[in-house]
Formats: sequence, structure tokens, C-alpha cells
Amino acid sequence: MHHRRVFAAVVVLTPLIAAVAACNTSQSTPAAEPAHTVTVTESGAPDTAATSGAPVAPTSADSTKLAPGTTRTDQQQHRPVTGTPTKPSRDDANVDARDFETAPGQYFFRSPSGNVWCAIRVDGDDNPPFGCQAASSVPASSGVTCRNTANHSYAVRIDGDKVTQFCTSQGIFTAPSPRTLAYGQTIMVRGNSCTSTTAGMTCYGRSGFIISRDVNRVLP
Repeated sequence: MHHRRVFAAVVVLTPLIAAVAACNTSQSTPAAEPAHTVTVTESGAPDTAATSGAPVAPTSADSTKLAPGTTRTDQQQHRPVTGTPTKPSRDDANVDARDFETAPGQYFFRSPSGNVWCAIRVDGDDNPPFGCQAASSVPASSGVTCRNTANHSYAVRIDGDKVTQFCTSQGIFTAPSPRTLAYGQTIMVRGNSCTSTTAGMTCYGRSGFIISRDVNRVLP
């Protein structure tokens, strides 16, 4: 009788011991961590943006900033500013006229492009005293039209207060190998002046004119 009670106690305790052991086992075993996914780029390095969610930095091309009010074309290209100068004063002359004197009282020069040739004469000969001619130009503001050929080219001269636009078949204002009047330079001889700009050759006596490949007009 006594042995039966002991056996029964053992039978009853066995399930309890198994349950306690199972509980201890579940507490001592750590739970598995969730897996992380890493995206690998073509170079083999991990793509940190894919794992961390951080923003991608812009490339150097994207991060380049332009100056306010400019465009990339403005930065890559530089075009000279053109314009028609007003009548210069004696202080505006910035070349020594003697460097352009080819004979006593005769001053010859040409534009940097070689299209316009000019002369200022103060020697009193029979040639037109002051003017320019162009290998190629456009119809004059007075309505004169030339053919832009060697024997029918555009020319303009100043006689006192009068500006005359005409066609010429001769080299009235040319000379062998004249000096170039560079852009921005002004020559002045006895109050007669010419200024070379990218807009054209602008000359003044008591009145004025501008002539170039694209312009041919009288100035006040």
C-alpha cells in the first residue's frame, strides 16, 4: 500500500518536471533576429542608401551652381559688346596719330577685320580729305546701293558739315599696308576722329558716319 502511494507521486511529478524543463529551455534560447537585406552595386560595395534609407548625394554635375542671372552658354561663350560711340573729345584719343602717318599730312588705317579702310588727309591735296570705304557693306542710309565688287564698293566721306555716301571704283581711302586701328582705339587728327569697334568704324568731323559689313549710316 505504501509503495503504491510513492509510485503515484512519481507519476504525478513527472509531467510537472517536464513542463518546468520545457519552460526553462524556452527562456534560455534567444529568439532569432530578423534578416537584413543588403543590395550590392555593380562595383561589389554595399549600397548604404538601400539599407539605411539615407538620401543620395548629388553628383558634381548636379551640384554645380550658376552665377545669378547667367546661363551655361553665358559662361562658355564671351561675345564682345557692340555699340555706336558718340563723338569723342580730344582726351578720348588713345593712339599716336604719327604712327599712322604714311606721308606728310596723310594718315591711313584699316579695321581689324580688314573690311574697312580709312584716311584722314590734312595736306590740302585734291583727294577727298576724310572718309572710309568697305570691301563689303549694306545699302546706305541715304539710299545709295553698290554691288560690293572691286569696282563698285561702298564709300563715305566727310566734307565740312556734309556726309556723302557713294559707290567707288577706286581705292580712294586705301594705302599699301596701312596700320590696323584695333577695337577700342581712337585716332584724332586736327579734330577729325575715327573709333574702331566691333560695331564698325565710326568717324566724326563736324558730322559723322559709321560703316561696317552690316552698317552704313550717317550720324548726327
